[in-house]
Amino acid sequence: MALTALQITNARAATKPQRLTDGRGLYLLVKPKGQKWWRYDYRFEGKRKTISLGVYPEVGLAEARRKHDEARRVLAAGDDPSVLRQAKRRRVEQRDANVFGAVFDEWFAKDRAKWASLVRRIC
Repeated sequence: MALTALQITNARAATKPQRLTDGRGLYLLVKPKGQKWWRYDYRFEGKRKTISLGVYPEVGLAEARRKHDEARRVLAAGDDPSVLRQAKRRRVEQRDANVFGAVFDEWFAKDRAKWASLVRRIC
């Protein structure tokens, strides 16, 4: 049976983590401290895997279902959704590192003469 927004809102923390299932591997994990996490359990190459789809209420029911459907499409195409997410995250980190390096090089080149005279005074 599919989850409703009212069930999600009314879900309360218990002494143990609770799973409120939506179907086809999607569920809301309610932790003992009250946090609510969207998770998707799936199998890839015979191994059970889980990916997080976000935290409720930042990610609502409709958005969680959309992310779930996207992960299922990736899985149906023969790829592991968690590996693709990790690769995407690495590309973003590399891009950010490249941007930082470029900004630093530009800043350093702009004030190179000032830095050189400062180094000469110190040494």
